[in-house]
Amino acid sequence: MEETRLSCLKATKSPFVLEGLHSPVKWWGWCREAFEAARALDRPVLVDVGAVWCHWCHVMDETTYSDPEVASFINEHFIPIKVDRDERPDVDRRLQEMAQLVSGQSGWPLTVFTTPGGEVIWAATYLPPRDMGRAPGMLTALKAVLEAYRERRSDIAKFAEELRSEVAAWHSPAPGEPERGIQLELLAALASGFDAENGGFGGAPKFPPITQLELLLTRYFYDGVGLYRRMAEATLDAMALGGVYDHLLGGFFRYSTDRMWLIPHYEKLLIDNAELLAIYAEAYAIFGKPLYLRTARGITAWFDEFMRRPGGGYHASQDADVEGEEGGYYRWALDELKEAAGDLWPLAVEHFGLLDVEWPRARPRSAWRSLPRGRRRRSCIGGSWRLGAGGGRRGWTRPCTPGGAARRRGASSSRLGSPGRATGDTPWTPWISSWPTCGTGPGLRMGGGTGPPSGRPWRRTTDTASWRRWRPTAGPGR
Repeated sequence: MEETRLSCLKATKSPFVLEGLHSPVKWWGWCREAFEAARALDRPVLVDVGAVWCHWCHVMDETTYSDPEVASFINEHFIPIKVDRDERPDVDRRLQEMAQLVSGQSGWPLTVFTTPGGEVIWAATYLPPRDMGRAPGMLTALKAVLEAYRERRSDIAKFAEELRSEVAAWHSPAPGEPERGIQLELLAALASGFDAENGGFGGAPKFPPITQLELLLTRYFYDGVGLYRRMAEATLDAMALGGVYDHLLGGFFRYSTDRMWLIPHYEKLLIDNAELLAIYAEAYAIFGKPLYLRTARGITAWFDEFMRRPGGGYHASQDADVEGEEGGYYRWALDELKEAAGDLWPLAVEHFGLLDVEWPRARPRSAWRSLPRGRRRRSCIGGSWRLGAGGGRRGWTRPCTPGGAARRRGASSSRLGSPGRATGDTPWTPWISSWPTCGTGPGLRMGGGTGPPSGRPWRRTTDTASWRRWRPTAGPGR
C-alpha cells in the first residue's frame, strides 16, 4: 500500500501536493486508490485543499500537520489526501459548497472529513494543532470525527442526503431575474453593513466585495438611486487607492488585513483580478472616472507581463511568500523608497501619504505568525524570475506562479462570487450540537456548551445571502 500511496502522490505536478512527500503525515494524492484504501481499512478520509500561493495553507502544514501527535493520529486512524485547488478546481468547488453548508465557511486552507464513499462528515478552514480558547484544534476535530464515523453512521448517511439536496437546489435556480423584492432586501442589507468611512462592508479582514459591487452597479444603472452609487464608488475608490492594489506592477492582492484597505495579504489570484477587471471596466463605463480606467489597465498590464504563459493561457496565481517572508518582494522600508524615488521623494510622500497615515495594526490571526518558517518552497515550475526595472524591491526574487494555468478565456469568464473567504479563523459551529442549514446531523461536540460563543450570532453574512438568493447558479467557493 505504501508504494501505491507514493505513486498516487507523485502523479501530480503540483508543488503544494508534492510537499506532502516531506511531511510526517502520510499524504495521498486525489486518486481512486486512496478511497479504496479508506474502504479497505474502514477509515474516514481527511482532505486538505490548498494552493502553493496560500500563506495559511503553509502555516497549517508547518504547525498543525508537522505536530508529531497530530500526524501520528492521522496516520493511524485516517486516510489523508492533499488537493491543489488550482490543479483540481472541480474537487475544490464541490468541497467548498459542502463546507459552506456544513460550517458557514469556505476558503483555503479547506479541511474536509468524509467517509470512504465521499460523504461529508464535517468541514472547517484553518485548524491549529490544539484548541485555542474556545476554538477547536485539529486533535479535537480528529477525535470527534472519528467517534462520529464509528458510532453514528446512520446519522452521517442522513446528513449526506440532506447535503446533496441542498447542493442540488443551489444548482437548480428559478428561471428569470430574481424578484425585485429580494434584490431590494439585499440592497438594504448592504446599506446596513456599509463602511462609510473606509468603503466596503463590515470590518477586517476585507475582501473585494465583487458580488455586492456587481449588484450595486446593475441596480444603479437601472434605478439611478444615489445611495447605490455612493456605496459602489466609495468601495471602488478605496480599493484602487489603497495598499490592496499594487500601484507599481498592477493587479489586486487577495484581501486587506485591516478595514482601511491599507495592508494586504500578498498573494494575487488570476480569478480575483479577472472579476475585478470586469467590475472596474463596468464602473468606468457607468461613471466615467479616470481612476477606474487606470486601475483596469493596471490589471491587464499585470496579466500580460506576469501571468501570460508563452505557450498559451494564463498562470493561476502568484505566491504571498517570497524567500521565506510573506510579502517580502513588495514591502519597502522608507530608506529604500527614498533611494528609489530620488528627487521625487517629496512628491511621493505627498501622493501616497507615506508619513501621514496612522498605520493600522493587523488583526492578530495566530500565535504561530512569529514562528520561524521551516522548509521553504518555490511556487513556480521551471525556476524563479528576477526583478526587472521598475518592479518591487531590488534584489528580491519575484513571486513565481504555480504550474496550473487557466485557459485564455478564464480571464474574462463569468464572475464567481465570493462568500466565506478564508480568514484563518475557525468556525463556531463545533459548539452547536445539531447541524445548521441542513437539519439534524451527526452532532459533533468539540467544545463545551450547546450554542455559539456569547454575543456571536450564527454567521449569515450579506455576501452569503446574496450568493444563495441572487446568484444561485454558480455556488460558493472562490
